[in-house]
Amino acid sequence: MGKVLAENMSFDFHFYVWLLFFSAAVACWLGVTSWRNRRGRLPIAAFAGLMFALSYWSFFQGLEIGVAGLQAKRTIVTLQYIGIVATVAMWFIFSVSYTGRDNLLTPRNLALLSIEPIFVMVLLMTDSQTQLFRVRVWLDSTNSFMLRSDYSIGFWLHAVYSYILLLSGTLLIYRFLRQSSKVYWRQTLVIIIGIFVPWLANLLFLLGFTTIDLTPFGFTVTGLVLAWGLLRFQLLDILPIARTAVFESLTDAILTIDDKNRIIDLNPAAEALLNLNTNPSLIGVPIEQVIIEFPALFQTQNKLSEAHADLTLNDQAVATYLELHLSPIFSSGKNLVGRVLVIRDVTARRLVEQSEREQRILAEALRDAAAALNNSLNLDEVMDRILQDVGRVLPHDTANVMLLRGNTAHFVGYRGYSDQILETVKKRWPLEDTPNLRHMYETGKPVVISDVTKGADWVDTPATRWIRSYVGAPILHDGQVKGFINLDSGTIDKYQTVDGERLQAFANQAGIALGNAQLFAELQERNAELDAYARTIAHDLKSPLSLIYGYIELVSRYDLPPMGQAHLDIIQATVLRMEEMIDQLLMLAQLRDVTQTAVSVEILPLLYSVISRFTDQIAARSIIIDVDKNLPPLLGHAPWIEEIFANLLSNAIKYIGAGNQEPLIRICAVQIENMVRCEVQDNGLGINTADQQKLFDLFTRFHREEASGTGLGLPIVERIVRKLGGEVGVESAPGQGSTFWFTLPAGSKN
Repeated sequence: MGKVLAENMSFDFHFYVWLLFFSAAVACWLGVTSWRNRRGRLPIAAFAGLMFALSYWSFFQGLEIGVAGLQAKRTIVTLQYIGIVATVAMWFIFSVSYTGRDNLLTPRNLALLSIEPIFVMVLLMTDSQTQLFRVRVWLDSTNSFMLRSDYSIGFWLHAVYSYILLLSGTLLIYRFLRQSSKVYWRQTLVIIIGIFVPWLANLLFLLGFTTIDLTPFGFTVTGLVLAWGLLRFQLLDILPIARTAVFESLTDAILTIDDKNRIIDLNPAAEALLNLNTNPSLIGVPIEQVIIEFPALFQTQNKLSEAHADLTLNDQAVATYLELHLSPIFSSGKNLVGRVLVIRDVTARRLVEQSEREQRILAEALRDAAAALNNSLNLDEVMDRILQDVGRVLPHDTANVMLLRGNTAHFVGYRGYSDQILETVKKRWPLEDTPNLRHMYETGKPVVISDVTKGADWVDTPATRWIRSYVGAPILHDGQVKGFINLDSGTIDKYQTVDGERLQAFANQAGIALGNAQLFAELQERNAELDAYARTIAHDLKSPLSLIYGYIELVSRYDLPPMGQAHLDIIQATVLRMEEMIDQLLMLAQLRDVTQTAVSVEILPLLYSVISRFTDQIAARSIIIDVDKNLPPLLGHAPWIEEIFANLLSNAIKYIGAGNQEPLIRICAVQIENMVRCEVQDNGLGINTADQQKLFDLFTRFHREEASGTGLGLPIVERIVRKLGGEVGVESAPGQGSTFWFTLPAGSKN
């Protein structure tokens, strides 16, 4: 072939050649541009292949016309057919991918598509021997640049096959055009015109309508049209998606109805969602016969407006929640031509919302139950509150709380029982005769019996025969089962496994309440024992002290030497100190009694009584006591308030300082809203900041060289103030005195 071309290499660049080369250049440019912008999109890649095939065909068509000599033209025509068969195949591939049918372009189908091009090229290569493609080839005597042929069976089979593929691709795109938006319609029309102009020119020549092959002109038109489409309609930037692919792949159910409410189209999602796939004649059926729940939704007066509705399907084990949206469809003349019904399955969203709502209610109920635990230590009150909160999360007909005494469960709380039923219900349930309670006791896990008529662990009694569903949870404390919470319902399958888990959360709260109540009872018992013990010890200690004090008075009547009198004074002071310590210990023990009734107490009379206790010490140190006469009343227990002032005044006297030339103690008070702040101020020794944190600890003392003491006075003050609902504190600096203050509720001025 190379030798033949070399012998006939004269070339004539006339008008037809330039047109074809121009078309080849434009098609090549389109192919390169498309390939660079494909970004993994198959339609653009197929379009690039189509343009490369057209460029190849147009270029070799120009060579065929320009080259001289029969044999050279015949050889170039053979090569030209590579572009021809490739154009046919690429057009079909492009049409399939462009209209969204990529699933058809499987390796098997592509292999089948390549059979005909290979077969044509084999016929052309062997044409001189077989003459199956062309019988005779000659040059046109009138137009020496035109090659004429008498075609054989192979050519006509190829022509029929080629035009079948061309028409098939065109039909695919035509169907797409009917359902596309205006933008897609324009760009698709550009492609069809660009492709079919050269084929139409070629067809006219083959059928003998023209004596000159107008295919080169067709290629020129193709190049110009496609170039214009690329620039004008962004041919490669906007890719349509076929209506069928979109419509059938949507997960939402879509039904199209006409202006008479008849179904004219629906997608597979609608068939599956509404269980309509068994009805092949659904097209033309009135929509009211398919969706019977909302006849008003499709009424005539509502056709021009959008409509919404919610639908619940309960024909399955789990309810299906649907949202319906009906929208009108208007023609270009603004006339109503139909409506589209979109049905969306929102079951997952509704279930999530329901779960979140149930979790929120559960959290709130558990929070309220925990608050009940913090606000009360009364077991009956807490158990009743827990049962009340359980009802917010787990609706029931009756509920009860049982506590174990040995191997028998006893009713200790209940809700929902009528007096008649309560009289007949057993109040004691031995574990050995009650399988559901025994199972919870042995496993420590809840029991759910959705249908008690089928439950092997259910004990049937006349009083409980109405029950159809049951859930129970063990009350655990310190890893041991202490009781049970039981819920009953007259509805079958009312309770499921998740309900057992939720009830267990409340049972755990009940376990905490039970533990707190038991601990509180133990503490009360121990406190009572400690109080009795403290009183006994105080009585036993005071008796010998009284005896010692009596003997001291007897001995003091004798005329003792100075040293003996000094020793006797030490003994007497020690006895008095021990009596003071015993009295303060008794006061600490009594402070556990919180049943004192708070009353309005006038401060001034109490202060006079307190000051009278320390008359000798005040006089001995020449201390000035300044008492504010306008003292507001306090709400509390008078002996306790007197003890507060007594300890604070005693503390101020002790630490006023031996070298203080102008000792002063001032007592004042001021009311701030509902509280009264009382202060005992002195100009004594003062206290270091570090030591102030320890002042109210038991047996803590500072400045031991200034005075003796027990270290119990300020702790007693703190406990009394806190028992009465107030606060206590100190403000002091070394050498600048101290201010001890406390707050208590204000009393009545009447």
